Parts: sequence; structure tokens; C-alpha cells
Amino acid sequence: MTGKEFWEMADETKLKGEYKINDNLKWMQEVTQDELKQLFAEYRVFTIWFADDLSLLTAKLPHGKLKSMMAELVHEELGEGNPKYSHLTILDEFIVSLGVNRNELDKPTMPENIALLEEQRRLLLDKPSTYGVALRGMGGECICQTYLTVMHYYLCQNPYIKANKPSLDWRWWNIHTGEVDIAHNQMVKASIDELIQEKPESVNELASGYRHAKEFLEKFWENIYALVRSNQKNKS
Repeated sequence: MTGKEFWEMADETKLKGEYKINDNLKWMQEVTQDELKQLFAEYRVFTIWFADDLSLLTAKLPHGKLKSMMAELVHEELGEGNPKYSHLTILDEFIVSLGVNRNELDKPTMPENIALLEEQRRLLLDKPSTYGVALRGMGGECICQTYLTVMHYYLCQNPYIKANKPSLDWRWWNIHTGEVDIAHNQMVKASIDELIQEKPESVNELASGYRHAKEFLEKFWENIYALVRSNQKNKS
């Protein structure tokens, strides 16, 4: 695979993925407050593992521009030296504003999704660093950003969110659906493009990591969707 073919594959996959993500996340506009609390509490574990995985990837990369760029992403993810501004803390404030008790944020989450995160970390550590760049760099910043944009759209259609919008803490969404995340997306793509130009042989590992990242996120959200739907049926 050439660099041109890689980006064509990524663009085509993203386009197809956007249609699938759209179909898979429409249900968010209909769920109740309790279901919203549950699904974001389950999503929270992704944010925890993402920052740690980016740190592991940064340590694994050879010294150079790509390593420095990944380190910058980790720095921002962790609050640029102030834990009050870490993305996890800001997400927690949104979840608490939904009505979740702060003391319940660290309750055990879905074992299926923990297993997915553990498998992804194993691959990150075992595979070449170029694979990890696509798996967690493109996977976390590019593919995930597509999910969050669609999630935000349907979230804003939800009756509970509409009724309580002024009282909710929107900072996390402002970061992840605004200029900050778009800039991260562009940074990752530009760095990967430079990597491909410098090391054309890295393309196949990048493609493999990208495909796995897409499959992982699809399964992660399918599990959350199944859990919420299952609880809906149990209540009816």
C-alpha cells in the first residue's frame, strides 16, 4: 500500500463509518436521564485508558517530531500540569451535572469493554510503534472525534438535555467538538503524513492499526448500546 492509497482508504472508511455511526447513535436522542447517566459513566473508562495509552505510545516512539507531538497531546489530555483541567476531570463534571453521584464515578464498569481496552493496550505494547500511532493516535483523535461530533448532535436533540441545558457543564463538549479537537486531528494527520513520507514501509502497519481502532470503537459503543437497551427492556 502506498501513502496515497492509505489516505484514500482512511477517507473512504471514515465516510462509511460516519453513516454507520449516525445510525448507531440515533438512540441517544430518546434516552432518559438515568440512561444518559449510565452511558456516560461507561464511556468515562475510555478517557481514563486513552491518556495512559498515549503516554505509553509516547514513551515507545523514537525521538523526533512525532514523539514530541504525542507528548503535547498527553500534556493537554492531563490538564497541562493542572489536574483540575484534565479531560477526565472535565468529563466528570459533565457526568456529575447529569445527576451522577461523584462518589459513584469509579464504580466497576462493563467487563466487555475493559477486556477491549486491555486487548488494545496489549497490541499497543506488542506491535511496532507505527501501528500504535494509528491505533491510538488516529483512533483516539480522528475516529473518536467523529463519534463525539455525532453524539453531540443527537445529545442536543434529547428532551432531558434540552430541558436542562443551562445547568449542564458543557466544557468537555466544547473541547471535543470544537476547534481544539479539530486542531488535534490535523496535528495527528500531518505527523502521520510526514512519517509516511520518511518511512514508506510504515504504511501497512498504520493501515492495520487504523482498521483495528475503527473495529474497537464500533464494538465499544455496541456494548454500551446493548447495556442501555437491556436495562430499558428490564424496566418495561
